[in-house]
Amino acid sequence: SNKEYQVIVTNNGGGYSKYRNRMVTRWREDLHGNYHGLAFYFKNLEDNDAWSAGFEPVCAETEDYEARFSLEKAEFVQSRKGINIHMEIWVSPEDNVEVRRISIVNKKSRPVVIETTSYAEVSLNTQEADVAHRAFSNLFVNTSFEHETESLTATRNPREENDYPLHLFHSVSCEGQPFGNTQYETDRFKFIGRGRTLSNPAALEKVLDNSSGVVLDPIVSLRKSVRIDPTQKAVLTFAMGVTQKREELRGLVEKYKNPYMVRELSELATIQAQVEAEYLDLSQEDLFLFQDMSSQILHLSPQKNRYERIIKRNSKGQDSLWPFGISGDDNILLASIKCSERVTMLWRLLKAKEYWRLKGFSVDLVILNLEESGYFKDMEDEIKNMTSRKFGYASDPKSMGVFILNSGKLSKEEISLLYAASRMVIDCELDSLEEQVSLNAPVRELPAPLAYR
Repeated sequence: SNKEYQVIVTNNGGGYSKYRNRMVTRWREDLHGNYHGLAFYFKNLEDNDAWSAGFEPVCAETEDYEARFSLEKAEFVQSRKGINIHMEIWVSPEDNVEVRRISIVNKKSRPVVIETTSYAEVSLNTQEADVAHRAFSNLFVNTSFEHETESLTATRNPREENDYPLHLFHSVSCEGQPFGNTQYETDRFKFIGRGRTLSNPAALEKVLDNSSGVVLDPIVSLRKSVRIDPTQKAVLTFAMGVTQKREELRGLVEKYKNPYMVRELSELATIQAQVEAEYLDLSQEDLFLFQDMSSQILHLSPQKNRYERIIKRNSKGQDSLWPFGISGDDNILLASIKCSERVTMLWRLLKAKEYWRLKGFSVDLVILNLEESGYFKDMEDEIKNMTSRKFGYASDPKSMGVFILNSGKLSKEEISLLYAASRMVIDCELDSLEEQVSLNAPVRELPAPLAYR
């Protein structure tokens, strides 16, 4: 993330791209449903063998598959039938642009032609509006192909006076021996085909239709083929980004088709990530932990099964959170604490919240104080002091999305609501954060907090 443009990537290659409050690519919270995000298909024209950059959407077996996550980028490394793929994903520190640099190495004893096809469903709308009426949202998107720069553009026209237009571009550049012309597609139905899914789209069996304009279900898809001699490497750089000014599109496309500029910005992104880590005082262990936590918040932590008995008794809705100052629009991380000796775990949660905020990932931290009422004020003051030390400029924790609640003043129904509305629950009286977050840890039902009995 560069604070405005955010990319979420999972270890199977899925995820989404987001600009401020607008989803650039379509996304749904469904681990077993359709693939969402920016996908890449590879096809060896010698034997028509096809697979994808991540495990999804094709789900083809490879000799090796590895997903690496660091502070500044995500990487996917795999090998299949003598072809090595290395894809790097990072966000530009200068523009609202994401870059996918794909290196393809031919380990065979003969030349090969590898066809690379990108695919992303275009939203350019808020998540709420897209979920409420996807077909209606699509009506405001118009696509086009720029032949001079061989890039796709998509524009969402404003629907209301306070809306702003948003323009997207998708480009590809090649370092190697290009094979044939660049192909493109902007119609989802033509890409997938009737009765098919993204795991076996019709596009892999034909030449792309090169259609654009106003379509019922807009996508952006570019195809570039490259010839690679034995032991040689080709590099394809796919860029996708947004801007509010259409006249800036051409400059962005040309900028990210320049391989020297891309390398320079990649190095700058690494330097910026290192500076951020030092500013946040993040260790490597913190980084891995916070990334694991963010994935469980995004996809709903299975560790919530521990509190199944409490959650099942909830009968309240989102509006019941409003009296506490919690909107319920952002993800909620619930942390319960009883002893002041355990505040060190809260300090790590505050560091996690600051890291997520810097990455554009909105999370409300709700602290449920289980300490006896006579000592509640002392605990509350200590937590407020921690928040002020962490965020500095915020005198009121609520302004930074930190909410401190006294369990003694809450009803059983309100406590059930907090557990049900949260994406993840941390009990500061239990094991370390790492053990609570670990998916390998046994999930056992825990007794209800004393305030709930």
